[in-house]
Amino acid sequence: MSRGFTLVELIIVIVITSILAVGSVRFISFSAQGLVDTASRSDLSSLSLIASEKLKRQLVNALPNSIRTNSSGNCLEWIPILAASEYVQAPFIGSPDTKTEVHLLTVSSELPDEGRLVIYPSVNNADTLYDISRNPGRISNNIAVPTSVSSDVSVYQFASGAEFQFERTSPQKRIFIVDEPKSICQQGTQLFLYESYGFNSSANSYPTGLPSTIPNRVILANKLVAGSIVFRYLPMSLRRNALVGFSMEFRNDEKVQETLLLTEEVQIRNVP
Repeated sequence: MSRGFTLVELIIVIVITSILAVGSVRFISFSAQGLVDTASRSDLSSLSLIASEKLKRQLVNALPNSIRTNSSGNCLEWIPILAASEYVQAPFIGSPDTKTEVHLLTVSSELPDEGRLVIYPSVNNADTLYDISRNPGRISNNIAVPTSVSSDVSVYQFASGAEFQFERTSPQKRIFIVDEPKSICQQGTQLFLYESYGFNSSANSYPTGLPSTIPNRVILANKLVAGSIVFRYLPMSLRRNALVGFSMEFRNDEKVQETLLLTEEVQIRNVP
């Protein structure tokens, strides 16, 4: 005698199969969504690490005491060092040396073709280093170019034969050759690096007149939360180096938006 499924058994099989099917679909769906979320978080993490590393590498060559921030803390400015050496002869207040040139030790065969000269940038206010109208001053108000380079001593002369005197001698006879200031600022959801815009003597007028196009404005990071970046600067003391602290918040573009807050400190090892 043959027999088939009863209606009740058929319904039970259909219900169980449906439950298994729905469970399998949801399992696959959750697994796929988990993969997407993991990739999104990994993207935010990589983006924050890259932005942090770029910022750190820029600050490695910052002239001592030249770092400053604007009043809102969303912009950081510094004067980058091109080279450093020891001076042999330099014009100081009351010195009989010529005021048109500086003699320094040739520490590298690749000295920069031009730059401003700085001796003993030990100042209480960074604005002093951005005031290139001062003469005597800490930073030369004219570009200097090498006129004589030997294996021992190189001679840098101020452009157009201009005269300049430095305010103070350096205990270690240290001299810096520097470039024009650079800045990192947040605009909207992007972080930009600015250069070749000149000197602003007062932090109150900074960051006006920053470039708006490449190559003098390049993007360092995106996907920032608007207004999230804050820079803090702690000057050097006798016990420690200067510190630059910063925090920035990133947000992904997914439907369910997640944020990542990055907070770090950079130690500025350069000394006057």
